Amino acid sequence: QRQQQQQQQQHEQGLDRADVCRREGNSLYKEAQAIVKREGMRESAASKYEAAIAKYSEGIRLAPTNPQLRSNRALCHLALGDFSQCRADALETTKLDPSFMKGWFLLVKATWKEDCATASLPIVQ
Repeated sequence: QRQQQQQQQQHEQGLDRADVCRREGNSLYKEAQAIVKREGMRESAASKYEAAIAKYSEGIRLAPTNPQLRSNRALCHLALGDFSQCRADALETTKLDPSFMKGWFLLVKATWKEDCATASLPIVQ
């Protein structure tokens, strides 16, 4: 009983830390977007996207079944032009939660951007 309670408490603490990682990643993502909007894609923006990816990755390690973390990381990969990684995260997002529309959108967009327009059609259908 006591061991179960401790495991539950550790699990909840991990989820809380994962949410902190998500919020920190979101903040870095927004900073990167602001830089891109002002100056275009610069090294400073790319480093913010990379830092956001690191935060989301940490959150995924703590809460591997959270589709939001994966879809947010996919957005960062998309912004950096890493369509393969974006597609991988988006695909995992759709597996974790088939009703999470952002995952499907990112999956189609990444597949399309990889010059696989015909490959993205079955995903949409």
